[in-house]
Amino acid sequence: MSKMSVRSMQARSEQLRQSLDWSHQVSQEACRVLDQYCSQLSDLERVVQPVVFKTQALIQTRENIKQARAQAEEVLDHLDASRKVMISLTATCHSEA
Repeated sequence: MSKMSVRSMQARSEQLRQSLDWSHQVSQEACRVLDQYCSQLSDLERVVQPVVFKTQALIQTRENIKQARAQAEEVLDHLDASRKVMISLTATCHSEA
């Protein structure tokens, strides 16, 4: 191997080492940023969790109210039909008399 070839390989080796060092620094910085985001997301999750629970409770309450209202309307419809029949029967009895 010639001296030129050895120097060329040494230069290339140094460039690769520098590139690896740079890549390592970038990777460490990326990991640091991701760790910060993870921490912030955990904090956000802790803050949002009570809101989610309250929202779920309100949604369930709304569904319960809708069901109760539908049942009440059904009962009122039956009462209304019953009242109409009663009026009709009363009118028939009075007209026969």
